[in-house]
This record gives sequence, C-alpha cells and structure tokens, in this order.
Amino acid sequence: IEICLHAHSCTTLLPTRRLKSTLINKWYIYSICKRVCVFGDSSLKSDADVDARLKKASQIFGSLKPILGRRDLDVKIKGRIYVAKVLCVLLYGSECWCMDESLLNKLRCFHASRARVMCRTNMHVTRHYHISSKSLFEKLGIFDIEHYYHCRLLRWGGHVARMDRSRLPRKFLTSWIADQPRPPGHPFNSW
Repeated sequence: IEICLHAHSCTTLLPTRRLKSTLINKWYIYSICKRVCVFGDSSLKSDADVDARLKKASQIFGSLKPILGRRDLDVKIKGRIYVAKVLCVLLYGSECWCMDESLLNKLRCFHASRARVMCRTNMHVTRHYHISSKSLFEKLGIFDIEHYYHCRLLRWGGHVARMDRSRLPRKFLTSWIADQPRPPGHPFNSW
C-alpha cells in the first residue's frame, strides 16, 4: 500500500524519497512521498503555483483544441466550454495565491492567447487590424481574467464570513494581537 502525501497548492517540490516501512497485520506499509509542499515560504511568492496551473490549463486546452478550434461551432459555446473546463483548472487554488502584477500578466497573456485561438485569429492579424482582446472576449461572451479571479476571491471571502466564529479560518481572518497596546491616536484594530 502506498501512502502519498500531496496538496493542491504546492510552492516547493522535493524529489521522491522512500521512507521506512512498517509491518501492520501482515501488510507492509510503505510511506512514499511523491511531493512535499512547503507552505508559508518566507518569500511569499506563488510563481510555482501559477506556472503549474498554467501548464495544466494548457494541457486541458490542448485536449479541447479540436472542439474549440472548429469553424462550425458557435463562438459563444466555445466561450462557455472554455470557462467551464479551462478556467476552472487555471484558477484552482487561486484564493491562496500571493498575486502580483507579473503573475497577473502571465494569466492575462494565457487568457488572451486562448481567446485568439478560439476566434481563429493570430497575433499578426490582431496587430494589423487593431483587434483588441476586449473585443475578442465580447465575441466569445467571456470576461477578462481579473473578473474570474476576483469572483473567486469574493466567493471565498463569503464562505469565511458565513462560517461560525469558532472555526479556525474565521478566527485567523478576524484576529489581532490583543496584548499589545496601540499607540495613542491609532485605531484599536490593525487591519
């Protein structure tokens, strides 16, 4: 029996290691660690997470390219398939990413290039005829990537806000250090 340790959002991948085996009820149990995720990295960067999600979303889009690249399929349907299949894979776990402008640019480039593929155009045509990504998004019936990212953040915030006050995510989100007195004239809460 193999026991694999993994998580949905990894920042550091370590090589495979074989740990010690134990004998339980005539079965040898080997703990094999496929990947170890280190959370709370001091650099607070999500580059590895975003790159992994971009790779997975590219694979999904590649498998759907015979459908999304067809001429006879309505572009609105292509947009719906893209949002349902590709964007959900791309933004999986994005609620815990430490997003900065460079990562958002990677997501924007991916989103715009896939919109061009679904509209059966290329970068040369878009530059020559001044076709904006916004017009391609309107043609497909989709929004820009920031919209989907912020919707996920708001959905997660709503889940935490509706949680019972005794739950840990709610406690961590609404906590502060009470023992430290605030300087005169400063607010009581530090957020």
